[in-house]
Amino acid sequence: MLHGARRVIAACTPRVAIEVHSEELEDDCLSFLHEYDCLCKIVEQQHLCPELRPREFSRWIIAIHHLDDTAPLLGTTESGS
Repeated sequence: MLHGARRVIAACTPRVAIEVHSEELEDDCLSFLHEYDCLCKIVEQQHLCPELRPREFSRWIIAIHHLDDTAPLLGTTESGS
């Protein structure tokens, strides 16, 4: 899904929330987002919103472009640059 949004991400630098269901997919998404200089935060959403569907792995990635004014709110410096 993210690969189809390359032009939008490059042009608009959106704030993105992604739910992933495997460590491999999480790693792929993080690598992709880092290519666009996004700051990323992993959220264990079970603490915020209990998962009703049984899944072995389920987390959120919150991503904001490093130049976005709200980037410091993520509380992370994890970036691809």
